[in-house]
Amino acid sequence: MNDNTNDTTEDNKDTAVDKNSETIADDSETSVFDTDDDLNETKEDCSVNQDNNSEESTTDSQAAVSKKRKWVIVVVSTIVAFLLLIGGYFVYLAYDNANYTHVPQAISKVTSNDDACAPFKEAKLECQVTWVVNDEKPRGTLVEQNIEPGTKTKIGESVTMKYSNGPAKSEFPNLVNVPLEEAKAKLYEMNVSVETVNEVDGKGLPAGNVVSASIEPGTEVANGTSVTLNVSNGKVTLPDWEGKSKELVTAEAEQLGLNVIFSEEESEKPSGIVIGQTPKAGEVESGSDVQVVVSKAFESKEITVPDVIGKTAEQAQTDLAVAGFRHIKTVEVVSSTVTSPQVTHVVPGVGQTGKSEENIVIIVSKPQS
Repeated sequence: MNDNTNDTTEDNKDTAVDKNSETIADDSETSVFDTDDDLNETKEDCSVNQDNNSEESTTDSQAAVSKKRKWVIVVVSTIVAFLLLIGGYFVYLAYDNANYTHVPQAISKVTSNDDACAPFKEAKLECQVTWVVNDEKPRGTLVEQNIEPGTKTKIGESVTMKYSNGPAKSEFPNLVNVPLEEAKAKLYEMNVSVETVNEVDGKGLPAGNVVSASIEPGTEVANGTSVTLNVSNGKVTLPDWEGKSKELVTAEAEQLGLNVIFSEEESEKPSGIVIGQTPKAGEVESGSDVQVVVSKAFESKEITVPDVIGKTAEQAQTDLAVAGFRHIKTVEVVSSTVTSPQVTHVVPGVGQTGKSEENIVIIVSKPQS
């Protein structure tokens, strides 16, 4: 009985244990299942969060890359546009320089068509020059330019200038002593051409200066008149002035441009008459010095006769002339008292006085042969 009771009790215990075990198992299974779901949900949440974070990170990265690409594109586009602009500008300049130019300022004063056209040829423009009579502007002066300076125009365009050809009539100038080139320039402004240039005696003017012209100064001449100019060769023909008056020599020397140096010398000729010159007549350089001696009237003065007794005739004449006597005469006589020719007498006598313009006589005694 007890064994049965014990068996029953043990069976009941086992049954209770099995029930408890089932309950626990059920609970355990329930708990496990709940935990797996939570884990799965958590994993899903984490995965979603990770995916979301990854997507956000990827989106941000892609946005940054996209932004950088946009900036690169903008910069590159700007550089390309700038280069195209610069290239286009240089292409335009090349085209412009190859097809266009600027009209230069015409030269204000010229002497020929070539001079007038020089700046326009340099600018690759055609040039036409017209010469017109103008009473206000000297010949060669610019009157008009048909295209304003600085105007942009096509290469090969024709530009016309008008230059003064001088007045219709003008008064011929005095060109004496004017250098030839300066004289030509003055005549050019009047449109008077120099037909011939002759070299002549300078008349005191420097070589190359105008001595005279074929047209008198003050004459009214027409535009286009020709003239002959005589210019100095730097030399002059010195005339023979002996026997001419001092006044005439002075006037001629001034005309010839010679520097005359006068001196006086007592002479039998009238006062102021030329009795000598150095150099003699002939060709000399303009501006040369010429020594001219003119006569001077003798002054009347009392002279004491020097002692010339015993001297030769030549010695006596010299001494008397030095003393101031101008008229000395010699008389020769034969004498037995002398052995050689010598002065034995003088009239007035030795020690006496006589006038310088009066005659004085010396007597020369010669021995008998």
